[in-house]
Amino acid sequence: METTVNHPQRPGIPTKRWTRDYVFDVLKDLGIHYIFGVPGTNEIPIIDGTSYPENKVRYIECLHENIAIGAAMGSARMTGKPGVLVVHVTPGIAHTIGNLFNACRSQTPLVILCCQQQNELVTQEPLLASNLVDLAKQYTKWAHEVRTPAEIPLVLQRAFKEAMAPPNGPVFISIPWEFTMVRIPDDAHMKGITRISSHFTGDPESIRQTALLLAQAKNPIIVAGDAVGYADAWSEVQELAQLIGAPVSLQTFSSVANYPNNDIHWQGELPGVQASIRQVFDGHDVAFWLVSELRHNLRFSNIPTDL
Repeated sequence: METTVNHPQRPGIPTKRWTRDYVFDVLKDLGIHYIFGVPGTNEIPIIDGTSYPENKVRYIECLHENIAIGAAMGSARMTGKPGVLVVHVTPGIAHTIGNLFNACRSQTPLVILCCQQQNELVTQEPLLASNLVDLAKQYTKWAHEVRTPAEIPLVLQRAFKEAMAPPNGPVFISIPWEFTMVRIPDDAHMKGITRISSHFTGDPESIRQTALLLAQAKNPIIVAGDAVGYADAWSEVQELAQLIGAPVSLQTFSSVANYPNNDIHWQGELPGVQASIRQVFDGHDVAFWLVSELRHNLRFSNIPTDL
């Protein structure tokens, strides 16, 4: 049975559900309200979905795909939720590569939907078509091309789960554009995205051994990597630096701010040359690295305060 809604642009038009609406089910579940991109013909079904008020998603049209992915990265940083962008076939994903590399290195959660040419024509190498997955996979946690319309819910489930699972990162999905326009039952909805908690601590025995090494160190040094900034652990690292009397250096080419630069322990960013880095560590007997691979799970509540 079809329902009727009062749409400002389509008053009294019956609503129907299409495979593209699975995307909006996910965005509604996660509270994501923006899709970024540069419009092309293959993206029209998804872009059209943003015109329905009930989806509560706004399409942000950008001048270039590298700008679009940069905007999606900014959205992810501000909201803590995956940034979402839609790009157009080979030129679309190719134009994002610069910032896709940055997103990969900075562990920014993104879901990139690339609308591939019509599936049955790809073998004939139509204009702008290519192996899109090969273009994107070296800078993503997971890259996949949808094989059938029925696969879309499962692929979206994995894509958003991968993007949000620590360590976060970009995910790439290629979708033949006609797969987004397949009629689905009115009651066919995504059931929600599986999420992996990012709030966990290390093995208690390993933490004890680490604390013992720091307590016994004569001249320790702390390297504050993106793990600190992503975990919002400034105060914990400051307390640790005070307890053990350690200088704090920032990892080279960090993605976020990881330590207050007005703190007395702050020593600035590590140099980018290996010989200079060795000079920084000269005289230190223990180095405590808080690197980006620890993202989100950095907590010091289990470290003794009587160091």
